[in-house]
Amino acid sequence: MSSLNLDRYFTHPKRWLFVTTATFVAGTVFLLPAVDSLQSARSRHAELQSQLEQRQVEVSRLNLWQKKLTEQKAKLSEHEHRAFGEDEAEHFRGQLAELTRRSGCTMRRIRLTDARTREWKVTNDDPLADRSPAAAKGDTPFLLKSQQLALSVEGKLSAIQELLSSVPAQDRLLQMGHISIKQVDGNPKLVSLDVEFTLFDLVRKKADAKT
Repeated sequence: MSSLNLDRYFTHPKRWLFVTTATFVAGTVFLLPAVDSLQSARSRHAELQSQLEQRQVEVSRLNLWQKKLTEQKAKLSEHEHRAFGEDEAEHFRGQLAELTRRSGCTMRRIRLTDARTREWKVTNDDPLADRSPAAAKGDTPFLLKSQQLALSVEGKLSAIQELLSSVPAQDRLLQMGHISIKQVDGNPKLVSLDVEFTLFDLVRKKADAKT
């Protein structure tokens, strides 16, 4: 643009119109796309922030469920250690036979009965009763399973005492019931021991078959 044209531009009476037009054109060309880009970026940022918060909530819930799962597994493991399923009852029977041998006693008899099951109630139930007492209330998803193990041995009194003290009964779901210790006829140095254990387990009820 020549110097003359510039002079005419700056001295023209309608030069404000040129300035406004130029500003509008510049804004349209440069500013509006920048605003759109900024708004788009803000919108995307808000979306990503929302997704991040959602993921954090999901991770928090996952961690909580994993913690609960770990706790439940620990409780299940503890129950399995204390309870007497079929394998555990047979193992306990074998333990008693081995403890009898180690203590120096003579085994006369060891008998494990078949398991019996019945409903197990929420409150006021008695595991030693053949059926839930009348005062027992509330159904549970479990059945109480019980087995009797009868042990009869002979030996010196010190050996009998050693045997009884070594029975792994601590923190186990068992009850020592009838117990009898008496002198063996014809041998004052020996005594006989007759003892009954009741072994317990809680088993989940099977789901009703769908027709």
